Amino acid sequence: MDYIDVYLMHNLGGNRTAAFDKYEAWEFMKEVKRLGLVRYIGFSAHCTPEELEQFIRAYPGADLVQLQINYLDWENPSFRERECVEIAVKHGLPIVAMEPVKGGLLANPSQAAKKVIDRYYSCTNLASISGLGNLSGVRSMRYMFSSCAFTMIGFRGFDPSMLTDLFYTFSGCLHLTTIYVDASWALPSSGITGSQCFYSCSTSLVGGNGTAWASNKTAYTYFRIDTASTPGYITAA
Repeated sequence: MDYIDVYLMHNLGGNRTAAFDKYEAWEFMKEVKRLGLVRYIGFSAHCTPEELEQFIRAYPGADLVQLQINYLDWENPSFRERECVEIAVKHGLPIVAMEPVKGGLLANPSQAAKKVIDRYYSCTNLASISGLGNLSGVRSMRYMFSSCAFTMIGFRGFDPSMLTDLFYTFSGCLHLTTIYVDASWALPSSGITGSQCFYSCSTSLVGGNGTAWASNKTAYTYFRIDTASTPGYITAA
């Protein structure tokens, strides 16, 4: 191999950006491009339009940017994809689409996934929800409450033992402050995934022991009762 076609700093934001800057990653990328080892350099990000403007100013000389783009989130106020695309176009930056079928969800969604999308996903006016304790055998909550507007949600009576997929379950819940569960709540010890379960949530989300939401702590593992030894975003009722 004589050269790499595209070389990116992946997923800028927060601590990741600080790490790139600490080790002068952008200067290194510009140098390997100058040497002919890379044809195009750039960065990717899940970000707001305002953050994208900052990244473009911070890393001049980028040849392209990779952004999340799919039809379901195009006008979603939590992702603001259209606005980010307009920023990139304004600066003349070519765009590589990230997650065009939303991690496969939009490629060939199951009937269950379709029902979830139709029922709750991106319901930005959904201010309350009840009756979750009446559900049984639930395996996937992928995107289930993404971008909903409620401030509190209760899972009392809900059995989490069958859960396998918590991918982006509460992503974009910008008003969420409290999640209630029974004192016996426990996720399965294996066979479960869910990166970014709490992606881009409310900064007011706090667990019962005081653990506050943080942008670098968004995995499904925080969907647990908050204690001194096991921090989480859940409150035992």
